Amino acid sequence: MEFPHPEVNETIPAVSADDLKALCNFARDHMQNAKAFGIDLVRALCSPGADVEAVVWRHQQLWLVTMMSDAFAPFIHDGQPDEKLIELFATFPFRVTESAGNHEKLNWEEFEAEFRKLQDR
Repeated sequence: MEFPHPEVNETIPAVSADDLKALCNFARDHMQNAKAFGIDLVRALCSPGADVEAVVWRHQQLWLVTMMSDAFAPFIHDGQPDEKLIELFATFPFRVTESAGNHEKLNWEEFEAEFRKLQDR
């Protein structure tokens, strides 16, 4: 599956936290040895009418940052993000601020401010 690459100033559509959680659970249970999965499989995991590309994009961002930063550790339990972190990643208005080929720079400063609020709850 090729991941979508949004354009500069494009906001990634919000998704259902339940859809994002379903993909997180699938990845935890089935992806240790797998290298890829198809869009049809993700569509089957999600609720009818879900923006599957947005779910995949948000899952990839969630996976990347939780692997790269210890700041998220309090919200990871048994290798899985908790409900609060999933909700934040599902709904935060991620916006592409710069693009270089297949790499996007996002509005992480705004995300960090929302994440700090989550830490205070």
